[in-house]
Amino acid sequence: MTRPSQTEGTRGVATSVIEAGGSRATLICPRLIDAETLSQVLGVSLRHVRRLVTERRIPFVKVGGLVRFDLIEVRSWIDQHRVAPVVRRGSARQLRRSMGATG
Repeated sequence: MTRPSQTEGTRGVATSVIEAGGSRATLICPRLIDAETLSQVLGVSLRHVRRLVTERRIPFVKVGGLVRFDLIEVRSWIDQHRVAPVVRRGSARQLRRSMGATG
């Protein structure tokens, strides 16, 4: 008799351990979440997530007629769209003074 059990692995990956006749096999598959859950994870509205899907700006998977998101792909997408901060020396007022004095 095959008895599957699921546990939460690292980095949002669900692992299934299947035991059959004394042997064990571990299956690793991505954890898929729906648009509502993703909107909560990202801290944006459900409408915004749906717009990202419509404009094909975020990776998604269609399972039957349902739209699902792989957390690992979403994390990669976030890293690709990360904007580095600008480091400025001094305040804006000091920058204007120095530009006016030299120009």
